This record gives sequence, C-alpha cells and structure tokens, in this order.
Amino acid sequence: MYNKFIFSLAFAASLTALTTIGSQLPAIADTTNEAPEISRIPVPATAETSASALAFEPPVSAIAETSQFPLTQRTIQPGRATRSGSSYIGIGLNIGVDGDGSSLGEGAFAVFSKIGMTRELSLRPAILLGDNAFFSIPLTIDFAPRETPAQVEIAPYLGGGVAFSTGDDSGVGGVVTAGIDVPLTPEFTATAAVNIGILTGNFDIGILVGGAYNFSF
Repeated sequence: MYNKFIFSLAFAASLTALTTIGSQLPAIADTTNEAPEISRIPVPATAETSASALAFEPPVSAIAETSQFPLTQRTIQPGRATRSGSSYIGIGLNIGVDGDGSSLGEGAFAVFSKIGMTRELSLRPAILLGDNAFFSIPLTIDFAPRETPAQVEIAPYLGGGVAFSTGDDSGVGGVVTAGIDVPLTPEFTATAAVNIGILTGNFDIGILVGGAYNFSF
C-alpha cells in the first residue's frame, strides 16, 4: 500500500514536469530560430575603407553651376571704343582761365586724342601750343552716355595724370581733367573739358573745346 502511494506521487510529479517542459519548448524554438545580430565590421581594402571611398566628390549639379560662370578677364585693347563712345583724334582751342606759367593758363592751339583702353578707361593725351608747349596724359573713367533735357546726348569723363611744359617755366607735374563728349555722328564727336595743371607749385586752369574724328582698332 505504501509502495503504491509513493509510485503514484512520483508519477504525478513526473507528469507535471513533462507538462511544464512541453509548454516552454515553443518559446525556446522561437528564440533559437532568431539569427543573432552581428555588427558590421569594416574589412580592409573594401569600398568602406579604401581611399577612393573617403575622397569627396562634389555633386554633378554643383560642377555644372560653377562652369556656367567662368571668370571674366579685363583685357587692354588700345584704340577700342569705351562705354562713352569711340576713340578719336581732334583739334581745338584752349581758353586760359587762370595762371601764366604754361600754355594751359593761356590761349593755345590744341591737338588731343582719346585712346580707349578698356570698356571703362581711356587715355586722353593732349598738346597745347602757345608761347610754350604743354603736354598732358590723363587716364580717365568714361561714363555711359545720357540724354539731357534738351535731348542732347552727352558722355561725361573724369580723371587725372601726368603733365609737363616747356619754356622758361618748364616743369613736370600733374593734371586733373573733367569733361564731356558729345556724339555728333558715327564719325565725329565734339568735346569740352576743364583741365587743372599743377606745375612748379602753380595752378594753371584752362578750358578745352574742339571736334574730333572717331576711329577704332
């Protein structure tokens, strides 16, 4: 009788253990089917570690945008037209306003020129012939033509440069000039300018008026 009780108790315990183990088997199977997560380790000489992968390559669109805006260079072309008009050579009169040290401050015959260098700049050499000779070579900024209320088109300019004179009061100094060009026809231009010369400590002032023939190289 005692042996049967022990056997029954052992059988019940075994059955309970088997039932518990059987209920946990699906969960164990699910965890064993899951692949372990493995972090990627860079391998030498692959695309991730080679120098070509580390090199920066700009987008194609950025390269295309920069190629659309090339650097522009300003070239010097003597004799070209500027934004104020054509280059020219002409003759006229210098009317002396103040000073007696050079022909700039006295009445004189004038030979002058405009030599375009770039779109905005030009050289304007001039020779004044009176009791002595006065030479000036100013570099000017040329402005685009504009129409006055009288419907006359004018092109202002402003600049300065070197000057020298001959005679008793000969010397080397500077000159400041401001004037306007007035296009008359495609071949001819009228001009007027105020010139201030600084020679040997003296200020000579003259007004130049004249006409010129247009040219271009």
